[in-house]
Amino acid sequence: MLHHLIHHPIEALIALGVLLALAVVVRIVIGNPNGARRRVRILRWRIRLYLRPGPGYANLLELVIRWSRLRAVWTGRRSRPSLPWWARLMLPVTGYGVRLGRAHFGRRVIASMEDQMLVLAAPRTGKSGWLADRIIDHPGAVVSTTTRTDLFENTALLRGQYGVLHVFNPEGIGGVPSTFRWNPLQGCEHPAIALQRAASFTAATESKGLHDMTFWIGKASSVLASLLHAAALDGRAMNDVYQWAHGIDDAVPEQILAAHPGAAGGWLGPIREVRKPGRTADSIRMTVTRALAWLADPAVAEATSPGTGEGFDVADFVSGRNTLYMIGSRREEAPIAPLFRAFAEYVHARAAFAGSLQPYGRLDPPMLMALDEVTQICPVPLPLWMADSAGKGILIVAVCHGLAQLEARWDSAGARAIWDTVGIKVILGGVADPDTLDRLSLLCGEIALRTHSRTHDEDGRRARTITYQPVRVLPPELLRTLPEWRALVVHGNLSPVVVRLRMAWRRQDYRHARRTAGAPRRSLPTAEAAHPEVEQMEWPGSDPVGELIPLPRDGESWHSGELELQPDEWDAPTVQPNAGGSQAAPRWTTPPDQVPPPSPGEYRPPRPRRPWDPPAGLGNSK
Repeated sequence: MLHHLIHHPIEALIALGVLLALAVVVRIVIGNPNGARRRVRILRWRIRLYLRPGPGYANLLELVIRWSRLRAVWTGRRSRPSLPWWARLMLPVTGYGVRLGRAHFGRRVIASMEDQMLVLAAPRTGKSGWLADRIIDHPGAVVSTTTRTDLFENTALLRGQYGVLHVFNPEGIGGVPSTFRWNPLQGCEHPAIALQRAASFTAATESKGLHDMTFWIGKASSVLASLLHAAALDGRAMNDVYQWAHGIDDAVPEQILAAHPGAAGGWLGPIREVRKPGRTADSIRMTVTRALAWLADPAVAEATSPGTGEGFDVADFVSGRNTLYMIGSRREEAPIAPLFRAFAEYVHARAAFAGSLQPYGRLDPPMLMALDEVTQICPVPLPLWMADSAGKGILIVAVCHGLAQLEARWDSAGARAIWDTVGIKVILGGVADPDTLDRLSLLCGEIALRTHSRTHDEDGRRARTITYQPVRVLPPELLRTLPEWRALVVHGNLSPVVVRLRMAWRRQDYRHARRTAGAPRRSLPTAEAAHPEVEQMEWPGSDPVGELIPLPRDGESWHSGELELQPDEWDAPTVQPNAGGSQAAPRWTTPPDQVPPPSPGEYRPPRPRRPWDPPAGLGNSK
């Protein structure tokens, strides 16, 4: 080769020029991470090329010792006590650990399963794709809250292969029907449950930025607890509670609590107080009606009026690799938030109780609560849950857009409690809040950066001076401009690490499932015409005339691929014949009179059919 270049000088010069250009590019682009000039750009390029960003970040030895599979095997004895060490060595790492992504040099970053997690991400940065990957891998039950159907579409096929899919979508978002109905009055005949349920409803309406609301929230919680207790004792429905809260037949709950032998003593006071005329009673009543505003939507109200045998069995849910999707609309002060919080707290409490009865006193495998948009549609008591849920076998992944959202919902003290108790912090690029960026930059620490300067002495001779100045390991502008699908991971006393997250759609099993079946979407009219005996479901990504997988009929199971999932043992609505011999629809299927008909030219999409809806020919004819 050298002999060839000697006899061909032009080619030698070209090769030398290419090498020089490559060296210049490497020096400018990758550069020296210890240098001060163009430091942020150098760090960003090193992250893209899977190199260690610089000093202060986790080195290769730390990745091998603290973020490896062997470390997860060691810590897995606490999160999965039923698995012996040899079983953890043989099983996939996702059975006892959490795969976060790949760091520099392509090393896999695996965290302990027992750590609670907080995810800060701007919109459209890939958080849903990574969260779907976490949901798919989780070995136990999963509760997912979201404002769209993307988590359902990205995980239902794979999760459905191992367990039961439950959907609670009262508003019918995305055309995905609910698979069960839940009665908030369940258990409210017991005073303790009525108090807890009322606190869930009222606390979801509280804005911590308005401290004068604390008094009214407490008063409203006492009144609502009395109303729920009275309704449960008398076998009423939530619609009755809604009418009582608005002053319609508001003497009935007082009569029930005064006459019923099972009524708690001393619960008449709050009801009598709110029935008195005056501004105080009006303010309390206004707070109660705000907590029950979701009942104004007839579809949501029917989703909380189950029939005989309907409901949600938490003990059965946590016993397998089952999945619950809670889907609600994202709006300012979303009316659905109180209902979602009450249901999430119900699931959390019953799951913790079921775990206390297990041999190790906790759920094994643990239950994962993936709370996307936690501050808006499901504002659970996150400061308390983050502190003590892991010991019960309940893992939490809370997703929000920034610390400002946490402070607006739980005030600065609550947001600080969440920040201090969470085990793993995952921050994606695009976060624009200066306070959040500065806090994370301070959290990563400082290093002494060497700088060079040239001076001239009195004789005119040049001198070179080397100094060390403290700089941030993570400049705030680097965190804001992280490359796509990269995230900063901060865990306890470990050095920060930047990982490339794996999205659900990059999984091999996900791609195979999409090719063979697809993701559940809305019903296809042509399929209904071809097979009128069952409902059909379209699977995107496949040929329009390809295979159509039928939805289960009422009473059938729903399993992805094999149609063997049991969402819940719901009962088909019983249709009783009227006096004329024709069949009348159940009371709750009759459209409410207060819903106005669509104006001429207005398009109103049909409500998606839910499992408890009667067959198509049995509704009202008007």
